[in-house]
Amino acid sequence: MKAIVALIKNPELGRAKTRLAATIGDQKALLVYKLLLDYTREVVEDVTNVDKWVFYSRFVDKSDDWTPYVFNKEIQLDSSNLGQRINAVFKQLFEIGYKQVVIIGSDCAELEVKHLECAFKQLDQNDVVLGPCVDGGYYLIGSSSFIPELIDDVEWSTEKVFSKTVDNARVLGKTVAVSAELCDIDDWETLQKYGGNINWQAII
Repeated sequence: MKAIVALIKNPELGRAKTRLAATIGDQKALLVYKLLLDYTREVVEDVTNVDKWVFYSRFVDKSDDWTPYVFNKEIQLDSSNLGQRINAVFKQLFEIGYKQVVIIGSDCAELEVKHLECAFKQLDQNDVVLGPCVDGGYYLIGSSSFIPELIDDVEWSTEKVFSKTVDNARVLGKTVAVSAELCDIDDWETLQKYGGNINWQAII
């Protein structure tokens, strides 16, 4: 069994895209984030032969467009540490029998179905797959088993997230496949440069 998981923030005013909001304001930043959520959902929906999950930051929204006949819905671990939240998802899904789990965020307007399909193919031959971001992080992490030590000591929101995870994998004797480098939308500059697949111009 294979699973793809979208880790998302509940789209609430003042809680989403705070760095972008510093330039365009909370309301417009929230609208941009909703566009990113819609885009991410549509990409995931088009991936075939995998189970689909969405893990919310604060509460399960039963009435949003992540429809329950497509997505299994859960709440992320209540922790400020991203690594702990990711590991909790991996642990939960591997315990119920999945053999490959790929986790993505909801901030990448460059993400396409081919990137997700490639990640699963790479896991057929590797222990771990990472989709690196331009800023040194990653938009995708996948594994064929639960390896909590892989990200236990990663310093999140730094330029060393990707490289540290790769180093950890090698120390653990795990093979790592690397997908295409993309860019998350975090601020005004990245929105202008990498936001071409969402219609953000209509709301700015």
